[in-house]
Amino acid sequence: MGAGLSTRSTRLDNGRACWFDLDLPDVIALRRRFFDDTARVRMFEGSVLDIDWFDVVGRLPGPYLFVSEAVLLYLVEGQVQEVLRNLVDRFPGMTMLFDTGGRDMMNNQDMNPVFQAIPARMRWVCDHPADLERWGLRWVESRTLAQPQPRIARTWPRRYRAGLPLLARIAPAIVNTYKLNRFELR
Repeated sequence: MGAGLSTRSTRLDNGRACWFDLDLPDVIALRRRFFDDTARVRMFEGSVLDIDWFDVVGRLPGPYLFVSEAVLLYLVEGQVQEVLRNLVDRFPGMTMLFDTGGRDMMNNQDMNPVFQAIPARMRWVCDHPADLERWGLRWVESRTLAQPQPRIARTWPRRYRAGLPLLARIAPAIVNTYKLNRFELR
């Protein structure tokens, strides 16, 4: 959801999975300049706020994994809640991966040169991802950039393995409050 120019489907392909890359029309038009639909990877226009695309995805049997990175953060809380509740209602028992940002991160985004360069501002604050269970999700785990899964961290260059925990102590507002989360949809 919100595929942008992600190459996740080619990097993580197991030779059997079907991928649906959803994004707004202008982004899908840009994607089509670089990528083509295949038998198992298909792009389509739509918004995470809509449910039109649910039927397209639902035509294939599960299990389903929904991935959203740097999308929900730009919505307001009510919109995020609606997106997640719609997914829970239509695809019960499925897994979802998405990022959250805490208050410290949101309050400091104008100090980050990367975020200063773009006009869009992240709006949804989520300090404690486990609190989202009240929306029908089951929280499984959260990781920060400084605390990746150990088997993943072992593959990183030494500078990242050492640097990210150090950065977490120097700039905790960003590193410790930006989380990658795994949820099961009840």
